[in-house]
Amino acid sequence: MVVTFAATTQLPLQQAIVLGAILSLLLYCVQISRQAELVALVRDSDERWRTEEVPAILPPRQVTVVEYGGASFFAELSRLEGKLPEVSKARGAVLVLVMRVVPEVPSSALIKQFRRYATRLEKAGGRLILAGVRPGLAHVLDRTGLSAQLGGGGVVPADEHVFGAVDRAVTDAQEWIRIRRDSEQ
Repeated sequence: MVVTFAATTQLPLQQAIVLGAILSLLLYCVQISRQAELVALVRDSDERWRTEEVPAILPPRQVTVVEYGGASFFAELSRLEGKLPEVSKARGAVLVLVMRVVPEVPSSALIKQFRRYATRLEKAGGRLILAGVRPGLAHVLDRTGLSAQLGGGGVVPADEHVFGAVDRAVTDAQEWIRIRRDSEQ
């Protein structure tokens, strides 16, 4: 506000308004990029989900559940990419990415980022499953081809239970791991 006030006293009004709008946009981008977060969801002994730090490396032959919370804004994506687990040793691993709070129409940059991550995970012998996907987002995933890339069961729709889709995705992921392990023996 101080900059805008100073600008209105020193610059023509049109320039001061444009400067204020640009500064507001920049501040918004910074604020949004800080709000995006990834947290790991882990079942405790009572079969309830609790949050933990996201593991740095995706452990092989295990299901890891990570919840994404953010606005799907381009400014948050570089920070998001740095928080996703490393996949180089993820043979037989599944990352279930919970998408309950992602906007119905995410940014194209977010879709591209998930596509790149899914490709790296596939090359390492793992799999990405998106859980809790709402209908609008499912439509976008279908139209962009990401659903096809993830394959059958790669997109688990949201339902009326908060963790219903997560539970289904984890069960499917455990079965996928079991089938892969049995075929390798």
